[in-house]
Amino acid sequence: MSDISNRTIVALLAVALVVSVAGTMYSVSELGQVSMVFRTVSGLADAGEGNVTLNLSGTVGLQVIRDQANVGQGHVLSGEDECIFTTGGDTTPQGFSVNSTSNLIYPPGINNQNTDNGKCGGPGFNSSAFRKGGLHVLENTGNVDIDVSVEIIGVTGAAGPSANACAFLTGYGDNDGSDGCEQGGDSTRSDVNVTMGVYTISAAQSNNANVDSADDSLPTDVTDTAHSVDSPDGGELLGIKNVNSSKQTIAKKMQWENHKDELGVGFSFVIPSDASPGLREIELRYTAQGN
Repeated sequence: MSDISNRTIVALLAVALVVSVAGTMYSVSELGQVSMVFRTVSGLADAGEGNVTLNLSGTVGLQVIRDQANVGQGHVLSGEDECIFTTGGDTTPQGFSVNSTSNLIYPPGINNQNTDNGKCGGPGFNSSAFRKGGLHVLENTGNVDIDVSVEIIGVTGAAGPSANACAFLTGYGDNDGSDGCEQGGDSTRSDVNVTMGVYTISAAQSNNANVDSADDSLPTDVTDTAHSVDSPDGGELLGIKNVNSSKQTIAKKMQWENHKDELGVGFSFVIPSDASPGLREIELRYTAQGN
């Protein structure tokens, strides 16, 4: 094999250089095209539309923010047939609890809240100042108007299994469905219609600090200066309703704004002279329904 001359080597190197340069230029050209493709895609202008759906539901809320009502100690005066009294109102009678026909409703011998029929002995039953604190306070903690109902769910300190007003007021657990209560053949006075009533008190009219200065659920307390129910809007305080083990509606369209979202619940009692003495406690359940 003959030796390759220097001229031949130079020629081969020149060819290799041309090929290398040409390949590099081709590669750079291809990269430039690819780069242009990416620039075109990333800079593409376009527009789209989307929808957001929001559905706010009303929240029904009710809280008993003053849940202890102590009506104290008392008795029927000697020689009298019954003691009748009401609690929760102002010491100066206001006369603002009404039923659906705008008529005041009170037990016989009573014509206002926080008063008695003169046949009650003390120290609690005949004390206007003491009776003023015998109430519950309800607050509408939701954001819709509500109807409020109440029912008896338990009585302690009475004989017999029944959870009713007769058991609470007389100590006898059997209820004969009309006047008086029965227990083992013995009954309370048949001439006394033993009842326990519930009525609502508007915060704006109560003149009772337990109601109109109650703590609101919102961070800043606002004194309730407006009606808890507003008649022009169809709201009603339904006056005294005899409470039992079934739900009794006591207020309609109770409002929820912070300056009118509370109301008081007062009570009326008719106690016969032959009621069994002793300490008794009744448990009430309040229920709210969205209006």
